[in-house]
Amino acid sequence: MNKIYFMHIFLALSLTTVSLNGEEIVVRTNSGDTLTLEIDPEMPFNQVINQIENVMLSFHNDQVLKTDDSYFVTSEQDVKQSNSYSQMVLDFFGGNEDNKKPNSPRNYQKPVSDKEKADIRYIVTTLAKSSWLQLLKEKSSLDRAGDRIDHIHPLRFLMCVFTDEELKSGFHAIKGNGGKVWNEFFGGLSKSLDQESKRDNMSKEDIQDFANTLKIKVGDINDPIQKRRWNDLASALVKLLPRTGNHGRYDQ
Repeated sequence: MNKIYFMHIFLALSLTTVSLNGEEIVVRTNSGDTLTLEIDPEMPFNQVINQIENVMLSFHNDQVLKTDDSYFVTSEQDVKQSNSYSQMVLDFFGGNEDNKKPNSPRNYQKPVSDKEKADIRYIVTTLAKSSWLQLLKEKSSLDRAGDRIDHIHPLRFLMCVFTDEELKSGFHAIKGNGGKVWNEFFGGLSKSLDQESKRDNMSKEDIQDFANTLKIKVGDINDPIQKRRWNDLASALVKLLPRTGNHGRYDQ
């Protein structure tokens, strides 16, 4: 999945240090100031991001902050104009994905092994269920699991997810929660899909097999695949393959 670096945490603007102390986050800025935020350990990750974001906007009112190779503005007006705003608080997948794509095409014909499926299950269920504090604790394990499944063809990854009720439920939950977790998670998958599409590594036969395995019509997914509209593909799969039964049984 395009070498997803799960939970590689850094504060991309003014933050150089983040430490956890119980239910507090201690943030050290480039200027040496420290801020302590009290965070509910069960708070969803997106809410944590918003809380830190609001504090930093207030603290750095109308300042321009510089890093080694880029600059960011933090006044409310300038933030709205900045394409870097999405990196302002926590970039928890990290890395320059463009420099980490596999050297050779991923093999659609190679099935996902039991060990690889276990890694996928761990990643999807962890992102779907965990609080921000749990995600922090799982960083290293998520990193390693992401590395181990990097070689899997993205259509095979989606096939694995949407033929398993627990994984399907997790995917629905991540997408339904939206925000940074979904954007980064599916952003990595989208880059993998782009890579293989640009390599002409999604043949008509592959797409037909993918649709047959999921028991959906190829016409329902062919257009977003051919036009590389990956969010549309995800929406189509979620709509065509809804969670069934008591999907709440996976919430433990």
